[in-house]
Amino acid sequence: MESPREYQEIKQQIRKETDAEIAFGEFLERSGVDCDAFMQQWRINQSQFNAISHYLFGLTDDLSMLPPALAAMLKASRQLSIKSAAA
Repeated sequence: MESPREYQEIKQQIRKETDAEIAFGEFLERSGVDCDAFMQQWRINQSQFNAISHYLFGLTDDLSMLPPALAAMLKASRQLSIKSAAA
């Protein structure tokens, strides 16, 4: 059984992940992109959509569950952003 501190850490991580998922979905909708259409166009499921949101919000670096081309694009985007910010 987890200690109260471990439970709070897990609860906080779940809250961060949920907030990232909602924020990504809201961003897409504000951009005129339907979330279901986004998933269909990229041929991804809900878990993969969530993995993208976790990556975009810096909660994980693991993109192993995504199609390779999509994972590579996200990694390249992050690297270019880092290089651009450092310049």
